[in-house]
Amino acid sequence: MDFGSIGVQASNTTSQLKKPRYDNASSEQAFFSIDDALDYAGDNSRFQKRVNYIFSFQYAIYSFLMMGFPLLLVKPTFYCPNADGLGVHVCLEKEFCEVWDPTTPCVGPSCPSVHDNGEVTIATDYQLYCDKSYLTGILGSVLFFGSFLAFFFFPYIGNSKGRKFGILVANIISAVSALAVAFAPNIEFMMVFLILGGFAFSGFEILIFVYTSEVSGERFRNYSTVTLGTVWAVAQIITSPLFLLSKGWNFIFIWYMAVPWFISLWPNFTMVFETSCFLN
Repeated sequence: MDFGSIGVQASNTTSQLKKPRYDNASSEQAFFSIDDALDYAGDNSRFQKRVNYIFSFQYAIYSFLMMGFPLLLVKPTFYCPNADGLGVHVCLEKEFCEVWDPTTPCVGPSCPSVHDNGEVTIATDYQLYCDKSYLTGILGSVLFFGSFLAFFFFPYIGNSKGRKFGILVANIISAVSALAVAFAPNIEFMMVFLILGGFAFSGFEILIFVYTSEVSGERFRNYSTVTLGTVWAVAQIITSPLFLLSKGWNFIFIWYMAVPWFISLWPNFTMVFETSCFLN
């Protein structure tokens, strides 16, 4: 069989596409890689773009969670009684803690108090100051502890069950975790679901880069990676003003994270297909 003539005929009948690289005289050189097939089919297809848009949207939400969460731990402004017993003044947390007694109600203009400056944060709601001050540091780190755990789980899931399955699992965990954090009855409950949120973030990040590299040729692979990185950076830029316009940290977790994640599950399930590298 003349593989050279076959290749020439294929390239003539499909002149609008890139010429396949199997027009070789030797049968040993007639086979082509998945990258060659992607080049031949078109390395800038609607499917590749659609997947990149879906992942970029979800990646932005993860940016709100991972990079925006410290903004929700900002401590309030502390007010301590004046020395003459008339009125209060702004003071340091240490000074406030020396005169504040949470077990004894205080009524009057000279009582020690806190003011959240219109931003109801987690630190204000759960009184994460004085003897609970150390909890702000723990809350800020549990997300990354969850991320650490993900490296032992999601690569295995991606290789055994599929990249699409792993991405779906990560997004479901993220959506449920964000909703649970918004209605957390106590700090311990919140910590558990923050760990799960960080766990899902790293799993998602690991698998989307694997997925986009496997469904893209060299050209679109570079484009998709740059797009994801740019979306992450832009999301960080808008996080602070977006959070300032919100109505509290619960609102942020519900409407900026949980709801978008739940909505994005549908295109994730119906428009993202398993990669050929996994199915091969």
